[in-house]
Amino acid sequence: MRRRFKRIIVCFFMIIISFSCNSEKKDSSSTEQNKTSQNTINPNGDSELALLMREMYDEAARVKKQVKNSEPVSLTLDYDKILTAHATDQEEAETPEFKAFAQLYLNSLESLKSAQADQVEGIFSQMVESCIACHKTFCPGPLVRIKKLK
Repeated sequence: MRRRFKRIIVCFFMIIISFSCNSEKKDSSSTEQNKTSQNTINPNGDSELALLMREMYDEAARVKKQVKNSEPVSLTLDYDKILTAHATDQEEAETPEFKAFAQLYLNSLESLKSAQADQVEGIFSQMVESCIACHKTFCPGPLVRIKKLK
């Protein structure tokens, strides 16, 4: 009887251990799903404009380093797409206000390209401020990230 009881206890613990291993696998797979879903921030998919702006942020972060190191600034993106890229809320992107903010940004980029070495830092700051002004009006989500470019 005692021996049978021990077997039951051992089997019970084996079952518990196997279930805990299975739930651990589920947890790790759900973690992988979370990592994948974090790559796509918008659950409805990312618009062309959102993807462009993420690329613009990455390039601005690179340019910030160039400015800090007194290196020549190099811009590689087609920034004019900001005027034509499909947005999550296309109606907002077609407003005169959005177009004005976009043009202000494009003008600051042109100034940055042709700036003298002693002007680059100030023009870069103006460019970042133009991003902040637009995002305060249209899409405040990325403001915390954009402010890190200052």
